[in-house]
Amino acid sequence: MEKNLDKYYTELDKELQQLALVDWATFVDLIGNDSIVSAKICMLKSRGLSLNQISNRLSVTRRVAQVRCEKCTKPGYTLVKIN
Repeated sequence: MEKNLDKYYTELDKELQQLALVDWATFVDLIGNDSIVSAKICMLKSRGLSLNQISNRLSVTRRVAQVRCEKCTKPGYTLVKIN
């Protein structure tokens, strides 16, 4: 792992990752539903879905999908696709 990325993958990050795997509901409570929805929006956008498709799939307004997509469509932002 690159040195500058190490600060984003600490022991606490590993514990959060483990929590997400074993107790999703508690993880969502800690992180917040808005953060989860934002992450889902970015993942769906990276799969090529349109804003309308995203808003329908996640039951959010098109405007919410658009605003939250702004972060993950900035130049230099790359989301690793997971199958």
